[in-house]
Amino acid sequence: MSWEWFGQIAIFGSGLFLLLKSADFFCDAGSALARVLGISELVVGLTIVSLGTSLPELAASVTGALSGEVGLAVGNVIGSNIANMGLVLGVTVLIRGVSSEPVMVFRDGIAMVFLTVLLCTMLLLGDLNWVSGAILIGFAGLYTGFLVADCRLNPPGTHFGRFFTYVATLGFLRRLPPQKESEKVPAPPGSDPLGLLLVKLFGSLVGVVAGGYLFVQSALWIADRVGATGGAIGVTVVALATSFPELIVSCKAALRGYGAIALGNVIGSNIANIGLVLGVTAMISPVPATPAVSQMAAPLLLAFSVVCVLFLRTSWRLRRWEGAVLIAMYLLLIPVIADNL
Repeated sequence: MSWEWFGQIAIFGSGLFLLLKSADFFCDAGSALARVLGISELVVGLTIVSLGTSLPELAASVTGALSGEVGLAVGNVIGSNIANMGLVLGVTVLIRGVSSEPVMVFRDGIAMVFLTVLLCTMLLLGDLNWVSGAILIGFAGLYTGFLVADCRLNPPGTHFGRFFTYVATLGFLRRLPPQKESEKVPAPPGSDPLGLLLVKLFGSLVGVVAGGYLFVQSALWIADRVGATGGAIGVTVVALATSFPELIVSCKAALRGYGAIALGNVIGSNIANIGLVLGVTAMISPVPATPAVSQMAAPLLLAFSVVCVLFLRTSWRLRRWEGAVLIAMYLLLIPVIADNL
């Protein structure tokens, strides 16, 4: 192995480390900023934490699109979503069985399946252009607003159909219900001042961008040397690497008995990956709907999503044997998709 290979591998590792740590710092700084402003933990989790765990995918996909490797971007999204359900959720359930709730299945799980169906339909109709990107981003934004508004209601909704009511009645234009006193989180003693938190937030975003650039450029160099396509690298190495935050968060949550956090992390990340990451990528550069993507990779992602939601519904608990099935599906499907992208 030449020194050039050692150098690129070092850049790959350094870029990945910078990318993941910067995303982690972004979550911490954003959560602290929200508490200083008196925003509830619920809203923080639905917005800042979800965005933070999807920042590695966003940085990698956008960098790939700007480098002319749109295949890496779409491969990253599809591979990351399959990794989230197969590897992240599977390993989490093997560590400890996770209980599900009706809201996770009938609201958030159905939302994930609906968005995946929407993506598959768009790809069958043609390339993803800026209009497709705007629709995906719009869905992600509206759904986030719906979650924040819905969780303020007493009791909150448990069915995805309420999202369509929210959109049809222009609920996003109405003022949110007043925040409950129990939701308000006072700033902890010794918190950093607002100005310093803003500097940390901006600095972490710079780190995400820099780390994403180094990571993707070295991944493309390695792909060129081994004769792999950008899509194949995106759906395997890049997707697996950018799913590390979800894996760490979900495993920690499972070990501490917070199964709902682990499930919400996976479902929320998958929605953000399609709506935000792929939406932004399509706004930057058209995403080609090749037969391998529209007729194989995307339908397999949809099938995986349906199986995942069905497992959540059975006995309202994900059991260890179901986690093993999810891992086996991941190990079987990813080589097939990578070989065709």
